Amino acid sequence: INNVVLGLRRLNKSENVFYNFLKNEINTLTDDQIMLEPFRKLVKISGFENFVTVNIDNFLERAFKAENIRVNKSFNFSVPFPAHDPADRKDPAIACVFNLMGNIRGYDFAMTDEQSLEYIYEIQKGSDAFAKELFDAINQKDILFVGSSFPDWFMRFFIRIISKEPFKTSKKAKYVACDHTLEDRELLTFL
Repeated sequence: INNVVLGLRRLNKSENVFYNFLKNEINTLTDDQIMLEPFRKLVKISGFENFVTVNIDNFLERAFKAENIRVNKSFNFSVPFPAHDPADRKDPAIACVFNLMGNIRGYDFAMTDEQSLEYIYEIQKGSDAFAKELFDAINQKDILFVGSSFPDWFMRFFIRIISKEPFKTSKKAKYVACDHTLEDRELLTFL
């Protein structure tokens, strides 16, 4: 997505054209047209209170629905719009989904590496109600990262911001499960 948006910028095309196209395309996909099974398996694992995703799609929410598992309304971070409606109260007995890069069902979502960095920067400032909810939810919890395709440097930055503690003195366990982790010696050493 990043490369397509950057190509549109070079052609002096509006990002809104691609934004609206992408939003429409993802919204019209049926569960049969996407690979929902990995998400369905993930939501069936008991013991998770919070699901934090960097995907802009709504596949995780669709998996909860497909498995008939109740989940709180998703928290969709958004720059520059408000990310969280304080009137939305969560049920502590069921899981929460935090969409860190926004969501096609929300106001806005990150499409480029630059926008992703801005989203993480805004979250790390902690001034948004979304950030407070997120950090309260994962405080003192071990963290499992699944399926991120961030570049190595961004993954390190992202893990540090989300965990809110240095790695050398960390009390939380951090697990990364994605295609490239075992191949990336520097990332393994960092973790």
